[in-house]
Amino acid sequence: MKNISIIIFIMAFGFQVFGQREGNAAKTETAYSGEEIVLNAGYGTYLMSDLKDVQKFVISNNDIALQVTSSFPEYYNYSFRYGKRLKNCYEGFTAGLMSTGARSSLADYSGFIYSDINCQAIYIGYYYQKEFFSTFFLNRRLECGYNLNLSIIGSNIDMTDRLNLYDNTTENNDVVQTNKYTFNAIGIYTEPLLYTRYMFFSRLGIELNAGGGLSLSSPLYYKAYYNSIKINNQNRYVNWSGLRVSVGLICKL
Repeated sequence: MKNISIIIFIMAFGFQVFGQREGNAAKTETAYSGEEIVLNAGYGTYLMSDLKDVQKFVISNNDIALQVTSSFPEYYNYSFRYGKRLKNCYEGFTAGLMSTGARSSLADYSGFIYSDINCQAIYIGYYYQKEFFSTFFLNRRLECGYNLNLSIIGSNIDMTDRLNLYDNTTENNDVVQTNKYTFNAIGIYTEPLLYTRYMFFSRLGIELNAGGGLSLSSPLYYKAYYNSIKINNQNRYVNWSGLRVSVGLICKL
């Protein structure tokens, strides 16, 4: 009878400790499962087929045989999300920044010439993040799911031509000629991504994303929307579509 009483006491104590741990974990999850901020830094490719044609057009119509130095390579991008948890999903506000560019140039003892096409885009919109799997790893939450946003995107395209001829005489200055034009476009942008996130602490975690971006924009225009660029009688567009990977820092509020 004494041994049975000891066993019952040990079991009761064990259930009480286990219940307290589960209760504390639930309280922690409830306390930090509301609003969150996620800062992402990523790397992406950008289609830009029309602007590659513009670069070729500039080279072919230049009296100097320019060489392609770069042509819209993959580059870094950054994004921000602020959302609120609703059961097993998050939704809220997102914004991001992307950039890439192209250069055609030539240089020798007499001077240098270059033609740049620099592209920047800012998008702002709504995002939805859905969890489809979660578990605990090393007593911390690990989850997988998908992330989707729908945003308005604004693009800014700076085209700059610069010619610099050296003058070796002391009484004269170098000859410098610069022309710069800025074109714009507006459109819609979405970024379907798969994600994995892990919470190192109750408030801080990390998120890995992989997927792609899709954009649809108006024709490039100069100063006014109706003043669009046409090369060979065709409108030209900026296209931010491509592959995306990123890593983010999660901060629960």
